[in-house]
Amino acid sequence: MKKKLINYLIWLIIIVAMGVLSIIIFWLSYPYKTINIEDFQTTQAEYHPGDAIVYTFEYTKCCNHSAIMYRQLNDKVMYQLDYSRSNLPVAENKVVSSTVIIPLGIASDIYTLQITEVIRVNPIREITKEFISKPFTIK
Repeated sequence: MKKKLINYLIWLIIIVAMGVLSIIIFWLSYPYKTINIEDFQTTQAEYHPGDAIVYTFEYTKCCNHSAIMYRQLNDKVMYQLDYSRSNLPVAENKVVSSTVIIPLGIASDIYTLQITEVIRVNPIREITKEFISKPFTIK
């Protein structure tokens, strides 16, 4: 009797472990469709330190996951700006406009605006997407 109970417990533990392993493999390998951004551009070709960069993009979002958006100005050096939590609604070909302030101490050069989105799609996986604008000048 005791040997039969131990045998059932061993098989139960093996089945549960295989189930957990299957879920982990699924979470790590499933090709989640998150967000696709197109036509990412700034509204002007020239800015000054302290100005607000207004940028627009068209997006298609397939899932209802929130994301952390990191914004950076890039020339030869990356200038980290601000970050925010974003939860754009699920939509197709929707145009969005937003702003970011240029730091006062930034050097004059040709820059691009880079947005990095980190989207947590399940408890163990994050998907990172990067979008880069067309070059513009800060004088």
